Amino acid sequence: ALRPDILVFKEISKDIKEEILILDTKWKILSNDDKMGISQADLYQMFAYANKYALDLEEKKNLKVFLIYPKCAQNLNLEKKQQENEWKFKANEVDVKILFFPLF
Repeated sequence: ALRPDILVFKEISKDIKEEILILDTKWKILSNDDKMGISQADLYQMFAYANKYALDLEEKKNLKVFLIYPKCAQNLNLEKKQQENEWKFKANEVDVKILFFPLF
């Protein structure tokens, strides 16, 4: 089954959703390489989720997709870079944004 960790939606009627939030957590420490340690497979997975759940939406702009990584000392430099220049990966009108969240 193709299901993200967290799926939140605002439903207008049984078959129509107005807004969808897709969040997927990754329990990885990112690296400082050119791709910031974010794997291509993780991005493909998020775009697959987006395509599956966006079918219920009238407009893709109401689809919000997030990859969530642990907020920890090892990711601190990358988190600072992300705050300075918001990381977004885009494909087929879908933006995947990167977030850091504390584990406690």
